[in-house]
Amino acid sequence: MDRGISLGKSRAVEFAHRASIHFMMENYADARGDFTSALRLSPDEASYYIGRGFARFRIGDRENIIAEFLDFRKAFDLDPANSKYRPLFERLGFFKTAI
Repeated sequence: MDRGISLGKSRAVEFAHRASIHFMMENYADARGDFTSALRLSPDEASYYIGRGFARFRIGDRENIIAEFLDFRKAFDLDPANSKYRPLFERLGFFKTAI
């Protein structure tokens, strides 16, 4: 059972790496698809939600803006202390600030 889980996570990393390459090549739809595949195998990885959210943003499909927002929100829920993503989380209003 553990071997299957580790193989799933390993395969998820492969999808995420390919998604990153697609993203750098501006193949955003393919990047979104590979990040989605990675998430099916490893749904607790915040960076995959961030990647898919940015791919959705770059596609520019404003009809799916809620899905884009939810990807960023899920990443925040999984890893709110991640300093790399904190500026994004702050801009999206995920942190409450004292007045």
